[in-house]
Amino acid sequence: MREWQGRHHSVVVLESGFEYAGQRHRTLSAVAQIITGTHWSGPRFFGLARRPTPFESGPGGVDTEMRGTCHA
Repeated sequence: MREWQGRHHSVVVLESGFEYAGQRHRTLSAVAQIITGTHWSGPRFFGLARRPTPFESGPGGVDTEMRGTCHA
């Protein structure tokens, strides 16, 4: 499930793809594009993308996705 612009969107995981709004789709990215109108990583859009471990992160063990973010 994902809320996007005030609407709730539910996707059913099938053995061979995904079902959204009564239609089958091959990838979550296809579903995310239908919902948003633009290209998205489906797993990232639905909050399924995992964060890198310290060994997979950038130089010095810094999570490259968090660079430039201020942490107090």
